Amino acid sequence: MIVTAKESDKADTPVILGAYVINKLKGIRSHPYTTDMKINPLTYGDLKTRTELHEAGKVWAAMLWEVYWNLVTKSGFSTNLYDAKGKAGNIVAMQNVMGGLMHQPCSPSLVNARDAIIASDAAYYNGANKCEIWKGFAKRGLGVNAADYTNDFSVPAECGSGSPPPLTTTRGPKPTSGCTRMDICCIYVGKSCDQD
Repeated sequence: MIVTAKESDKADTPVILGAYVINKLKGIRSHPYTTDMKINPLTYGDLKTRTELHEAGKVWAAMLWEVYWNLVTKSGFSTNLYDAKGKAGNIVAMQNVMGGLMHQPCSPSLVNARDAIIASDAAYYNGANKCEIWKGFAKRGLGVNAADYTNDFSVPAECGSGSPPPLTTTRGPKPTSGCTRMDICCIYVGKSCDQD
């Protein structure tokens, strides 16, 4: 989604993925991606009951979309995606997500992956975006004390207070089969996790 974003896009505009794949306007996801919790209410806590493998990716992408928009709101948007040293929010988001892949352990949990993105920002930007990142994750339930698929909307004290999303009764269908453990797939950077 980051590479297809346009300067004119807004945070609360629904982004529908893969409509062409199934020839349906709603696309391939249960909810469009947006920062509007009334349109996409997915949170970390939903993974207690949504155990199908792809559900973790839907929630993770919703979290990353929150982080992305916090960074774009703070630092703007660059149309030059090839400027790896750029300071615009969309470039910083992309750099921190990619850097996070290098900081996370093999078979990371969502908490591990969140922490790796925060570590990436500390390493590459001296933590300048720490609060925007924390607030993005916390909005979707992956706050400071999130664990075992129990939502936590808190952020570190230096970031102010996280705000819980508005309550909603709109939920997608509960998956009927799949995994019992929700981990993000490990993306190998140069070697297998089984290697020393």
